[in-house]
Amino acid sequence: MASSKQYLAFILDQFSGLEGITCRPMMGEYLLYYQGKLFGGIYDDRLLVKNIQSARSQGNAFGYRRGRQGAFIAACEGNVG
Repeated sequence: MASSKQYLAFILDQFSGLEGITCRPMMGEYLLYYQGKLFGGIYDDRLLVKNIQSARSQGNAFGYRRGRQGAFIAACEGNVG
């Protein structure tokens, strides 16, 4: 299932306080970049964040849980709208 543009807009709005957040469409999903570096993506209307030290250190504070292939899934998954 491809991710919706509505969910993409919701996620980008959550990151609106950060300068340099961009996205690129990729086969119905979206890759997310911070200042040109890939940090995660939106897959099946779920935000997945790369499993790196900075994400792991913030994981519990934002309600992340382990997802497929070790990625973190953010708490803001599901139907928006």
